[in-house]
Amino acid sequence: MYDVKKYYGNLDPDLRKCKTGSVGAPIPGAGREMYYCRIDNADCKYAMPLGFDYICKHPTAHAFEAP
Repeated sequence: MYDVKKYYGNLDPDLRKCKTGSVGAPIPGAGREMYYCRIDNADCKYAMPLGFDYICKHPTAHAFEAP
């Protein structure tokens, strides 16, 4: 059987390297604040594409906020 991670990358992010930035607006329907992914990682299972950017859907995205 083929190793799927070899082709699609590892979807589990390295949380020590995650950096986010506050958008200043809530996620529609969720009511919690949106955070952009500062690291362009489309393979992350928490990254949601929004235009040319990615929104971090991690439950504690505020903990990764970069200064």
